[in-house]
Amino acid sequence: MLLTGTLVRDAEGSPYGTAFTAFDLTERKEREREAETQRLRVVATSRLHALGEMATGVAHELNQPLNGIRAFAEGTLFGIDHGWENTVGQTRDAFEEIVRLVDRM
Repeated sequence: MLLTGTLVRDAEGSPYGTAFTAFDLTERKEREREAETQRLRVVATSRLHALGEMATGVAHELNQPLNGIRAFAEGTLFGIDHGWENTVGQTRDAFEEIVRLVDRM
């Protein structure tokens, strides 16, 4: 509750009384609490959104090199299973690329 007072004066300017006004601030305080709750929800939602975007980016950055590693490994296994002749240089190149991709991760 907010209480304000004013000195009441007569025509000559002499004080002869006091007038008080009372304001019930219950509804206003409740609206302020609700607004603060909403603000905190927006902040929390914004943080979760940013965290989700960061997690998506990390997953993407890990999946790209992992897919490359898998492709080189599967290709080598496929070649072995089907009797392909690979030179030592070709095999070395494949493993160097795998090492490069692992370093990237």
